[in-house]
Amino acid sequence: MMLGNGFGTNHGGLYLPSMSDRIAQWRSHANEIPHNLRVAMLMGEHVRSTTNGHYYGKARNLTRQLRAAYDEALNRYDLLLMPTVIRTAAPLPPRDASPEAVIANALTNTENTCPFDLTHHPAISIPCGMVDGCPVGLMLVAKHWDESTIYRAASAFERSVDWRTRTVNRRRSRRAD
Repeated sequence: MMLGNGFGTNHGGLYLPSMSDRIAQWRSHANEIPHNLRVAMLMGEHVRSTTNGHYYGKARNLTRQLRAAYDEALNRYDLLLMPTVIRTAAPLPPRDASPEAVIANALTNTENTCPFDLTHHPAISIPCGMVDGCPVGLMLVAKHWDESTIYRAASAFERSVDWRTRTVNRRRSRRAD
């Protein structure tokens, strides 16, 4: 992504030359790049240069299966509703935290959001309640090109629920099939 100045190989939308120009400036400010982004850049370059895209190709093929599975579910339902993240937020590491602590924190709570970066299904996260004084997100996912359904559902939920006063039960529930 950094070599492409902000546009990774998975990007299928509009390319903004002015944004690429701006992001290309990272090279003159490399010391300011957060540790987690540095590790991701190094790992990406290492895998690219040592495997000639082999694992990227395998991952892209698996993405097709993932997209098909979500498409199948969305053929039966208008929306999928799920927690935005699967656990409560961890406190941010202090400014003097080790690079390991920063990286570990950056890689948490992406399990439910990352798939849609790959499948390109429209998704939105809206607050639905509170746990320990922090908002809890509800994620809605729809069929491709059906953002209007998400917006209508999110709006209806926000009009009907005062999430700021709603306490979400932390008890683990079983997954619904």
